[in-house]
Amino acid sequence: MTTGHNSQLKSIVERVVQLEEEKKERGDSIKEIMEEAKSNGHDVKAIKALVKISMETADQRAKRLTYEEILETYKSALGMLYDLPLGQAATERAVA
Repeated sequence: MTTGHNSQLKSIVERVVQLEEEKKERGDSIKEIMEEAKSNGHDVKAIKALVKISMETADQRAKRLTYEEILETYKSALGMLYDLPLGQAATERAVA
């Protein structure tokens, strides 16, 4: 390798190391925020899901909603909604 390539390689490695350190710091900050949320009685898993949803593109959101609709249809077909209020009401109507 030439000296120019060596300095370029060194620069690339240094920049990636810096970004990795920043990523770790941000991860630590997010962890602190989630701990704060938990200590205030919030459901951290739900917050993470909301964050993920809020970061979706319109196309990703449309695909997720289509998937959720299909999943609900399949669950209904398999009788897997009986333990929910809507499922219980449907079961009661069917029995009556």
